[in-house]
Amino acid sequence: MVKVKICGVTDGSCISVLNELTPDYVGFILSGGYSRSISVETALDIRKKLNNSIICAGVFVNEQIDRVVCAVERGAVQAVQLHGSEDEEYIERLKSKINAVIIKRVSPIGAAICPDNCDFVLLDGTARKGAPSHGLEARVYTEIKKPYFIAGGLDAENVNSWIKATAPYGVDCSGGVETDGKKDIKKITAFIKNAREV
Repeated sequence: MVKVKICGVTDGSCISVLNELTPDYVGFILSGGYSRSISVETALDIRKKLNNSIICAGVFVNEQIDRVVCAVERGAVQAVQLHGSEDEEYIERLKSKINAVIIKRVSPIGAAICPDNCDFVLLDGTARKGAPSHGLEARVYTEIKKPYFIAGGLDAENVNSWIKATAPYGVDCSGGVETDGKKDIKKITAFIKNAREV
């Protein structure tokens, strides 16, 4: 069954539905300056209220390694998602300091070129809309040798077709389960259920 990740959780408003439906991953934006950014302290508080079976991932963008290590060591996250220009050397240094899953975000256009030492790849097609295309982006999925998540433009209405077209390890959704910038319990419920129907 495809793994499901709900990203950009900022508070406890959706904890009840997350605990009921238990997505495989929940993501926190732990680098500052983004609309969904939260502190490690807030992430730790949410983590304590979530079902222990849910893996929490911290999303970082070109962050100092010590800050990433701190978030893992404090128990706020069990996985690290890198969304900047982090290279193999950065990942190797990080892996020498923590025992955590490492997910590296890449663009589908350059997806065939990704760090070999990450655990998972996240293909972030931020402009993706509707059903899958059958052009360059769709072909790239067959070139990836690591398990990969797909993200960007996914919602309850199109997640089913994207899973069928790309056979990902997991799907990652943030804005697609929001209304007016806030997590929407009905949309989260529909997204998780539709993803797991495939």
